[in-house]
Amino acid sequence: MIDTGDEVWLAEKLCHWRKVLRLQDWEIRARYVHQWELDDPSTRADCYYGKTERRAVIRMLKPEEFPDDPTWEKDPETSLVHELLHVVMSEFCRPEEGSRDEELFEKAINSLALALVGLERERGDR
Repeated sequence: MIDTGDEVWLAEKLCHWRKVLRLQDWEIRARYVHQWELDDPSTRADCYYGKTERRAVIRMLKPEEFPDDPTWEKDPETSLVHELLHVVMSEFCRPEEGSRDEELFEKAINSLALALVGLERERGDR
């Protein structure tokens, strides 16, 4: 079994997905954090980026702190790809926080993340 809570695993996945998503020209760091360190405790991860500097920091919930809730997606790789897609989409205007457009934007990014990770796993290119 792969230890998805391992920082080495996270660094390897970040490197892989930066290449897949063509983000090599960005300086991106990812790290695991406690739930209380995330801005929204109901999320698995968050991302801060500067478009001009082309830098991003992704903070991911430690897998051992995932809630025991069957409706919660418990896949750190999908969460990582979701946050990286925010970086990809950073060139577009972000919808107003709390708006219906933001809700749809998040759903679209989540669907893309699930599809990309699912296709990658089906292909066996892990």
